[in-house]
Amino acid sequence: MALKTSQRRQRIIRSKVWAMTKGLVGPAGSLDDVITYIHVASIISSSEQKAASMRWWHAAFTLARELKLNQEIEVVPNVDGQSDGSSPSFGYPLGSWASSPGGPAFDYSNPSRPSLNCICDETRNPQNSFTVTEEYREERRRTWWLLYIMDRHLALCYNRPLALLDAESEDLLLPLDEGSWQAGNIHSNSPRSDGPQCPRSGDRNKRRVFPNFVCHDHSILGFFLPLMTITGELIDLNQARNHPTLGLRLQGKEAWEVHVAEVLRQLETYKASLTTFATATTVDPEAPLSTAFNPKLDEPVDSKLSEAYSWHTQTVIAYSSYLVHVLHILLVGKWDPVSLIEDKDFWTSSPAFASTISHALEAADSVQQILRFDPDISFMPYFFGIQLLQGSFLLLLIVERLQKEAGEGILNACETMIRATESCVVTLNTEYQRSFRQVMRSAVAQARGRPVNPSEIRHRRKAVLALYRWTRKGTGLAL
Repeated sequence: MALKTSQRRQRIIRSKVWAMTKGLVGPAGSLDDVITYIHVASIISSSEQKAASMRWWHAAFTLARELKLNQEIEVVPNVDGQSDGSSPSFGYPLGSWASSPGGPAFDYSNPSRPSLNCICDETRNPQNSFTVTEEYREERRRTWWLLYIMDRHLALCYNRPLALLDAESEDLLLPLDEGSWQAGNIHSNSPRSDGPQCPRSGDRNKRRVFPNFVCHDHSILGFFLPLMTITGELIDLNQARNHPTLGLRLQGKEAWEVHVAEVLRQLETYKASLTTFATATTVDPEAPLSTAFNPKLDEPVDSKLSEAYSWHTQTVIAYSSYLVHVLHILLVGKWDPVSLIEDKDFWTSSPAFASTISHALEAADSVQQILRFDPDISFMPYFFGIQLLQGSFLLLLIVERLQKEAGEGILNACETMIRATESCVVTLNTEYQRSFRQVMRSAVAQARGRPVNPSEIRHRRKAVLALYRWTRKGTGLAL
């Protein structure tokens, strides 16, 4: 009798435990929760407690992966009649297997699943109700790609491996251009046969697919996403270089050189696209205006709007050009400022060092253009700080080595970087920017002949730079 009672109690306990935990089987949240985590993490990232934001970013990354935001969502009719396009907590039709005796409907003659296809026509038909809309599907994509950008930015800031991989992002359509997104002209029409197709569009409205290394438009997803894709490859290379057992064996190997050559090709592709981007705006300013601002065709283009658009274009080109030079420096140069200045492996005597000097000077020229079009560095302050820092290390090294023999061109380049850093401090005040500005300012003043105690100044600079390391055990900007 006691044994039977025990088994009954066990069944009760098991049923209660299952009732408590069954809600945790699927993702514990929705797309709105991911966006909330992004907002909280962004606010903390702008404070001095930058490292504390990582727990919120990790929460956003984890939930985004659980919600499968990196995959094209399958769309099935909603039998319950929900047609408001609200954010469901789990957008995949898990019950579709039960709706068909042989599993879900699938046309094996067509490699693309019908449930992935665009529903732009269906949502216009009041008789058809779907759990999601094309707008919601695009929101999912844009959220994933925003997290993809942030992951690479954070990995560069804090010297950490990537959390969101290229391999898990390759099946997702790239974000729609900003003009079509704002106009609500949304179609899921992949050029790949196994991706979502749009029966209404046919060969029109073809979407971009990953990877893409072309400056596409003025939005952060249009010009910055390709650069962060390349940045992710550089982070993988740097992590491999700093690997405790494999790092030294990889350098100089054929596979390593092939990878470096591929990144150089991608940078050249992006640089060429900037020329096309600028030319298209200059030759036919009304064409991009119709895409970006979507004016009515029977109305003349406002001259003020055209001027603002041209200014915006020049700003994007200035920032993108600078970032291209920084990525060149990160590809063949050193990331850690202390190792760079100590130069224990005599890297400054190598051809790689000579090639990075020209990029450092050209980067300073691009910063001069940035200050012309965006004097307060307010266009992308959250992302630009770390890029400005990495682009300044090499100039600091040159001034540190040459001292009073540094040419006026080098000193002017350093002054440009100092002015940009000061603008960054005003817009988004952070400790590492204040500290580096002092280091750079003292080095330039010493090169211009200010009497100082060289050993004391050098020790002070090294103490400041030692706080921010990109070595094997370094944590970047995280203090």
